[in-house]
Amino acid sequence: MLALLGRSHRVVHEQPQHILYGVDYSASMDARQREWISRRIASLESVRPSGVLRAVMVFGADAQIAMPFGRDRLDDPSRIRQVLSEHPVASSATNVEAALLSSVGSLPPGQGGRLILFSDGRETAGHAGGLLAHAR
Repeated sequence: MLALLGRSHRVVHEQPQHILYGVDYSASMDARQREWISRRIASLESVRPSGVLRAVMVFGADAQIAMPFGRDRLDDPSRIRQVLSEHPVASSATNVEAALLSSVGSLPPGQGGRLILFSDGRETAGHAGGLLAHAR
């Protein structure tokens, strides 16, 4: 009825969004690539709404959360580099499968979220292809 009268009524339902940045810190990633990743995360964060919960995961042969979910903005590349360097992982391999499993387990149940994965794609351990349908 409101539309017929030229008016509208909008109901906004906000659901928290979760973004998990996964950063490859294996030996195949050099300092230049790590610097680019830090700048790219900061660039994405500069346009992301403040209500989004974000976290950072670092992975190599294993994976771990370097920064738990929170609303702190990640718009400073040097801070991102510091957070990543404080959480060393086994750099002997790139296990994207471990990163995907860790990310699925880190997201709040029933709410889901998004994973933004930064890697050179040289998977030397695990098999990520088998998990893609589940992670989706």
